[in-house]
Amino acid sequence: MLELKIQCAGCGQKYKFDVEPVNGRMPWAVQCPVCKADGTETANVALARIIPEALSPAASAVRVSSGPMRISAANTGEAASQGAMLVPELPPLTVPPMVRPAPVQSVALAKLNFNLGIVGAIAGALIGMIGWYLLIRVVHHTIGYAAVGVGALAGFGARILAKQGSHSLGIVAAICGVVAILLGQFLAIRSLTSAEIAEMLEGSYDEHMVYAKEAVKAKTDDEIKAVIAKSESSDSSDPEKVDARSIQTFRQKELPILQKFVNGTPGKAEYQRQQLSKIEEFVGPLVLQKSFGLFTILWIFLGISSAYRVAKA
Repeated sequence: MLELKIQCAGCGQKYKFDVEPVNGRMPWAVQCPVCKADGTETANVALARIIPEALSPAASAVRVSSGPMRISAANTGEAASQGAMLVPELPPLTVPPMVRPAPVQSVALAKLNFNLGIVGAIAGALIGMIGWYLLIRVVHHTIGYAAVGVGALAGFGARILAKQGSHSLGIVAAICGVVAILLGQFLAIRSLTSAEIAEMLEGSYDEHMVYAKEAVKAKTDDEIKAVIAKSESSDSSDPEKVDARSIQTFRQKELPILQKFVNGTPGKAEYQRQQLSKIEEFVGPLVLQKSFGLFTILWIFLGISSAYRVAKA
């Protein structure tokens, strides 16, 4: 019985098991406990290296042929003349392979470590995302090389909980790092954009209040024409182009609303919420445009590289 240690050619996971070779080869197929890749041929190569070392000198001296025993005609006559007993030709001796179950404990432990590594990568990426978000909020722009730290945190989290590195774990850490970089940057830019919009709406309320007070004071048609011409909804800034129908509509529909606004309905906070809801459909594309640019690709590459290297080493 030999203890065989091999490394998966696909994901780099190391695992071991006991085996009784048959004719120097594996009697059963093996799979990687992590990525399920076939490791039979790798195991056969490993057996070819260690079997000559495992054989003792006495055992090496005994050579058993797997083919049938044959006696030539010349040798038969010579043996008969010497009174030797002739041995009939026998079929080759076949030894049934000894099938042993896969080491369940080792496979389960490898899966547990890999799953813990995923949890660690997510936790590390979350910490990195929060730091990335706060950094952008403070300096009001991205410092791209900090993306290396975000990826490294994802890789360290995976390595700490998995207690070993592998190719598959490196890929998981790299994915978590990319998500952390993109999401943290998006949330930070969205927060900054919302603050800019709120500041813009602050001045908008004051301007609208001035306009509403001027409209309420207007009594004559000429005064109303001047107010309508200043309105943002007006098609022209020339009071002479405002017709009687526009004046009538203004008196019936807009003037009562402006009178309520002067009296404090809606209040400043409510007015800002109403205005924000009107421009909310433009906020998403604006944030996306400001969040992702050409340099974002470089930050992603740096994060992927650091996360993969740390988690795989």
